[in-house]
Amino acid sequence: MHDLLTILPIVDPLLVVRITGGQLLEALENGVYRYPALDGRFPQVAGMEFGFDPNAEPGHQIIRDSVKIQGQYLKKNKVYQLAIKEYLANGKDGYVMFQNCPRMYDTETAQLLSTVVVNHFESIKIVHGIKKCTSGH
Repeated sequence: MHDLLTILPIVDPLLVVRITGGQLLEALENGVYRYPALDGRFPQVAGMEFGFDPNAEPGHQIIRDSVKIQGQYLKKNKVYQLAIKEYLANGKDGYVMFQNCPRMYDTETAQLLSTVVVNHFESIKIVHGIKKCTSGH
């Protein structure tokens, strides 16, 4: 836990929002906007992949045909569920497109990011037979 809290020192609730593919493209464009500056907005993703051209005009840097969600090409009108930190859901680091997205959980019922990471590692232990599952799931 000490190492985890050293890596993730901010107590961030992890929210799930509903977002369209078009809004997600907008978020990715925001994320690469200042590349290679290290200002914290560059997207760290899981379950999706994308490519970008840092030499293209801002707003057109994401290579549209490269964006995949769970191995499927992104559809601009499809609604996706996205797990993000509350900080980003509130529009910080330029992610204003998240501010009006419907939230599946409010801040009071959301898990903390550090708890989600701990649960992930505990689940790996169960899957590999290192730990017994006590919940029956």
